[in-house]
Parts: sequence; structure tokens; C-alpha cells
Amino acid sequence: MSPVPELAKDFAFGLLASALIAVPAWRKRSLSGSGLAAAIPFGAAVWAGAGWKGFVVLGAFFFSSSILSKLFPAPASVEAVVEKGGRRDHVQVLANGGTALAFAVLYRFEPRELWYLGFACALAAATADTWASEIGPRSKAPPRMILSGRTVEAGLSGGVSPLGFAASLAGAAFIAGAAVGLLALPELARGQLRIARILQALLVTGAGFAGSVIDSILGELFQARYRRGDGSATERRAEAGVANRLEKGAAWFDNNLVNFLSTLAASQIAWLALLMR
Repeated sequence: MSPVPELAKDFAFGLLASALIAVPAWRKRSLSGSGLAAAIPFGAAVWAGAGWKGFVVLGAFFFSSSILSKLFPAPASVEAVVEKGGRRDHVQVLANGGTALAFAVLYRFEPRELWYLGFACALAAATADTWASEIGPRSKAPPRMILSGRTVEAGLSGGVSPLGFAASLAGAAFIAGAAVGLLALPELARGQLRIARILQALLVTGAGFAGSVIDSILGELFQARYRRGDGSATERRAEAGVANRLEKGAAWFDNNLVNFLSTLAASQIAWLALLMR
């Protein structure tokens, strides 16, 4: 089969597989309407690029994040602070997955493990950040800004806690295990596992965790933060039709941009490490 019809076939199959996942997620309010419209072609493009393995890794990110948001609903105090809500819209889909999609496309046209691992690292960073955001606010220790150490309200970008760090590392390791485990399936079937696979899993875990740390650093230094009339901090530009006062950063430097940059950084860390071997 020539490349174009084969690509079209893979994309069409990916559309079907994505719809089977995204539509129920939309009905359960894990995705908004725009998130649904973006998630279906996004998942199809990942399938067409990185194959069923890449699609499974993407599903591991999405399902784990959705399950955590249902198991650990954000406290009202956190909901009042964070810019992003529980329902992912099209911007969040692209911000969390845009870097991974780029590596999936590269893998389609040059199927090297380098591109697949870059794809995995980007999703590991997105998962690490999401798990930390969902679990971290339940820490008994108050969150502190990652650089200044100043105590802040739970939910504000840049704030970290020991529990959040543990959740972040676990999320990165989860994606690393899924991504590298799928690569190693033929070896596991023969009862073998190369040391290189273990090193790859450690690389993806480390890059994903590093991406989450970079997310917190960018959140503290550059992400827009606002003050309400009562003096409380929030990431929301306006509430109930009332604009909040910009206290720090630029309005365009929001959480979505932070997420995109942190996943990009994670993939580049792994890419450089692999090139320098």
C-alpha cells in the first residue's frame, strides 16, 4: 500500500478509536464540547503517527488523569484559585499534548526510538504535572513556592509540597512504564529485558519529573497571577464578569502556555540525553 492511503487508513482508524474514548469522557464531563472536538482528531493523529503503542500511552495519560480528578475532586478553595477546571477544553488538549503530537508525527516519517521516547517524555511531564495538581493539594503541609519558599494558597502555580512531588514522580514513572513496556513487549515475550530498556524508563521518568519541576518554576516566575478585590490571589483573569487586578506576569502567559513549555522542555531533555550517548 502506498504511503498516502496507508496514512489515511491509520488516521481513520484512529478517529474511530478516539471517538470511542472521547465521547464517553465528554458525557462524563471530563471533556468540554471544544475539548471533545479537539481530542478526537488529536488522538487520531497520534495513532497515525506513533501507532497503537503511542495511542495506548496517550490513553494512559488521559484515563489516569480523569480517574484522579474523579477520585480526588478539588476542594472549593482550590477551585476558586486555579485557572483550569476539571473539564478539559481544546486549548488544554493542545497545550498538554502538542509537543507529544509533534514527536508522534516525526516518528511516523522516521520510526526511530528517539522520536518515540521524546513523545513519551512529553506525556510523562503532562502526567506528572496533572497528578501533582490533583493529589498535591491534599498535603497536610502547606504548599510553598518552589524557588522562594513562600507559603501560598493551595492550587496556585509554582506552589509545591512533598506529597505533590511524590505524585509527580509517580505520574512520570507510570507513563515511563507504559511507554517503554510496550517497546519491550517482544523481549518480555522471550523472557528477556535489556538493560537499555531500564535506562530508557529511567530517562522518561526523570525527564517527566523534570518537566513538572520546570512547570512549577515557570509558574512562580512568569505565569499571570491576579488579585481579587478582597486581596486574595487567583489565576483567574475575571470572575462573575468582574476583572481581577493583574499582580504578576503577563496576561498571555497563562497555565496553558506553562504546560506547553514544560512538556517541550521534558522532551528536549530526553532528546539531548539520547543524542549525547
